[in-house]
Amino acid sequence: MCIMDYDTLQFCDFFGSVVAIWVTILCMARLRKFIKYVLFMLGTLVIAMSMQLDRRGIWNMLGPCLFALILLVIAWTTRGVRRRRCYPPSWQRWVFFLLPGVALALTAISVYVFAETNANYYYTHSLWHVMVAASVAFLLPPRERSKKSWEWSHLIDCGYKICQEDREELYVVT
Repeated sequence: MCIMDYDTLQFCDFFGSVVAIWVTILCMARLRKFIKYVLFMLGTLVIAMSMQLDRRGIWNMLGPCLFALILLVIAWTTRGVRRRRCYPPSWQRWVFFLLPGVALALTAISVYVFAETNANYYYTHSLWHVMVAASVAFLLPPRERSKKSWEWSHLIDCGYKICQEDREELYVVT
């Protein structure tokens, strides 16, 4: 019992996975906002087009991933040279987040490429999704410290303010 056509579900599965990897690697690069958002959209459109042409092609995944990894290496190298130290600078970030995330991603790719057969597709494919999701959780960069986190406190002043005038009541939204 399927809620959609199998072809549509397969497209969404592959497309969502590759775009998640693409966006994660670009977020790790910490590019300027304008460049990052243009690459998000451009990459998503190219990935959608390539997925529509050939879903099971290995370059549909490797192409965007390698391009994003090259951008990541260039951005981190540039930042490291400019700061004259390794980027990211803390060893905790490398040991507790980047290395486990990369290990999970490489294991997931190995399962996808080498272990998946028609007989074990449901199990290996599910394992691949779990490992990719876990690697994304490890690899996403921490929130920037300079920005305030979203809170309800800025909504306290929102609402209706009743202003009394002699002739009529005016309701002003603040």
